[in-house]
Amino acid sequence: TTGEPLVLPNVTAQITDPKGTPLQVTVLPTKTPGAHIIQYNPVSSGTYNVSLLTGPTTLTPSPVSVSFTDPPPLVFALDGPGLHGGDIANPLVFELKTTANGAPIKVPPEAVAVTI
Repeated sequence: TTGEPLVLPNVTAQITDPKGTPLQVTVLPTKTPGAHIIQYNPVSSGTYNVSLLTGPTTLTPSPVSVSFTDPPPLVFALDGPGLHGGDIANPLVFELKTTANGAPIKVPPEAVAVTI
């Protein structure tokens, strides 16, 4: 009520993988004052622990356990006249279809390399 800004202690995020190895954490600002996005990349399936600390003190409600499973296997299928031969004077075309659990998966073209 004095008009002075509230100063909070530094808060850090610590995230460990299922083997207890710390992960790299990125803290990103938001448009909301006092709010941040905490980003990390899980590297394997299993349970990860997310802890928020101020100094040596763990803040509640942390640690939080977050579980990840392996993604479904990708299935690739090729189809089209370019796989059956043709006239060398015309381009030959075929299609690569990628699915997981029977649903189409969007794959950016730069992620696809074809060697013929």
